[in-house]
Amino acid sequence: MFDRMSASFLKRGRSQAGAALVELAVASPLLILILVGTIDFARVFYTAIELTNAARAGAEYAAHSVGRATSTAQLLNAENAAIAAAPNLSTVTAAANPVCSCLDDTASVVLSPVACSSTCVSGHLVVAVTVTATRTFTTVARFPGVPNTIQISRSATLRAVP
Repeated sequence: MFDRMSASFLKRGRSQAGAALVELAVASPLLILILVGTIDFARVFYTAIELTNAARAGAEYAAHSVGRATSTAQLLNAENAAIAAAPNLSTVTAAANPVCSCLDDTASVVLSPVACSSTCVSGHLVVAVTVTATRTFTTVARFPGVPNTIQISRSATLRAVP
């Protein structure tokens, strides 16, 4: 009697193990797709965070003084500072552009955008610099309906210290 019971348990155990193996074989492609998608999603966020930090680093460098924010050589150094701030990313490009405008004496109303070398008729000149860091992101795998490469770009704008 004991032999019959142990034999029926063994048969049931083998059939359940076989069913579990079939279920695993059916579900594995979906699980792998979810895993690869999660990895790509995390890589996109990491790239965006690194580019944001790089743009901030370049803007901080250029905003140190009005001279840095308006000098072509110093803006190139700001771009290099932005690229250097993202050492874990390859092929990062950066662009630094000064934005000058005349503000009224309360510094609340923009009177007019002007060239950075000019003076304001009324109010005072305010110089800001915008640094944009950009990188082309490529996914690990191709997904239907999702582009394989995307351009990720982040900007930071800071007012230059007078």
